[in-house]
Amino acid sequence: MPAMQRLDVGKTTDGVWFSFTARDLVPIKEPVPNHICVRVARWNNPAHRAAKQKAYEPFLEEYKSGKATETTATEAETEAIADAILIDWRGVTEEDQTTEIPHSRAKAIETLLDKQLYEFRYFVIEAATTSRNFVADATARAEGNLSRSSSFS
Repeated sequence: MPAMQRLDVGKTTDGVWFSFTARDLVPIKEPVPNHICVRVARWNNPAHRAAKQKAYEPFLEEYKSGKATETTATEAETEAIADAILIDWRGVTEEDQTTEIPHSRAKAIETLLDKQLYEFRYFVIEAATTSRNFVADATARAEGNLSRSSSFS
């Protein structure tokens, strides 16, 4: 019988690094030089749920009345992603490819909403929704099993 996978709670909210340049959904230990790398937290973590609630709150009446648009939903969700999913980035530059853009909430929202950069948005979402990216590593799981089993003695 397969065992349930334990999440690394720190990874779920603090995020893990990925190389967007390599389009690789396997976490990396640190940003790779000359790559666009993103630090992404797990989708639907507690901070993300709170950020979604805050972002959608101004539009509740629109949703209740059926007047909310897809644009409204996309903008609210993007705010939540910028607040609690896209934690950091490295290697993001202006079009001149030399001026690095520091990560900020405002720049994250702008980038995530840019229709010409939709692949970036979907990479962030896919990294955040791939649960294996946030599983505790084998050493941590083994240490956890040892400490739990010793507490039953």
